[in-house]
Amino acid sequence: MVKMEILCDFCGKKFKRVQSQISVNKNHFCSRKCYGEWISINRVEENSNNYKDGISFSKDYRIKKKKIYKEYNKDYREKNKVHYRKYDLKRKYGLDLEKYESILISQNNKCKICGLDISNYNAYLVIDHDHNCCPGEITCGKCIRGLLCRNCNQMLGNAKDSIDVLKNGVLYLETYKKGS
Repeated sequence: MVKMEILCDFCGKKFKRVQSQISVNKNHFCSRKCYGEWISINRVEENSNNYKDGISFSKDYRIKKKKIYKEYNKDYREKNKVHYRKYDLKRKYGLDLEKYESILISQNNKCKICGLDISNYNAYLVIDHDHNCCPGEITCGKCIRGLLCRNCNQMLGNAKDSIDVLKNGVLYLETYKKGS
């Protein structure tokens, strides 16, 4: 993030601000104190969000600001994909990227259930773990069973990891396969 030097609109002091914040805000303040002083001088009427120079924190303004930040965050996340992938792997599964890639290599870049080869896709296999050990999304890292494509992971999730439900599904499909 590139920081630029700008002047406080109240006291005139130089300070640094991220470029995206400069383009969003019309006025800039070096501290909350300066902001508060500026508001007390420039407020048009008591209990109003309208100011002498036309700034208004109206719903339209808040929506516009939210859209700008959303776009900025989307761009930032896209530019830092590897960093976020490493962070998610560590936070959710206790794995670093190297360990994930070693599991992927041991599975020949394929889903452990259906054998889908992801080498030709711009995607990654998701980490499957035993939900009896660690319910939810975050795991201890010891209950990782393997890497699966999203469809196979959802299949197990929808069956709640029940072997009986999955066997009944197989029997159901076999019954109708014989009849055709």
